Amino acid sequence: MRNLKFAILTVAVAAMVAGCCPCRKLKNRQAAKDMMGIEWKMIQYQGKGFESREGYTITFDTENTFTGAGNCNRMKGKYVVKDDGTLKIDMPPISTRMMCPDQEMENEFFKMIQAVESWQMDGKLLMLFSHGELVAVFN
Repeated sequence: MRNLKFAILTVAVAAMVAGCCPCRKLKNRQAAKDMMGIEWKMIQYQGKGFESREGYTITFDTENTFTGAGNCNRMKGKYVVKDDGTLKIDMPPISTRMMCPDQEMENEFFKMIQAVESWQMDGKLLMLFSHGELVAVFN
């Protein structure tokens, strides 16, 4: 019985150590650097493929500012990215207010960017999440 308790305790401690491994933070820190300075074009929105000839982009720079564009308006703001994968967009970003042919989609895009809470890199894809759900994929 004592050996069983020791084995369970050992497994629990190992799981805790693996869960907070410093190498995971280093990996996330490198991924955050990899996402900066690239104009990311949205290719998937709310689980569906998304194609646009122009716009629907976001760029994160190293000075914690971002720029983005719908199909005719632009936005700019500040963000904070952390090693744990969280991403906070400071509210509200500055944006232009021109009337667009697909105004509804552009409004959704701008709201989605403001609601982002976390991110992940998967190869050359940037995935943005809100409330734990994947909302957009960028390439």
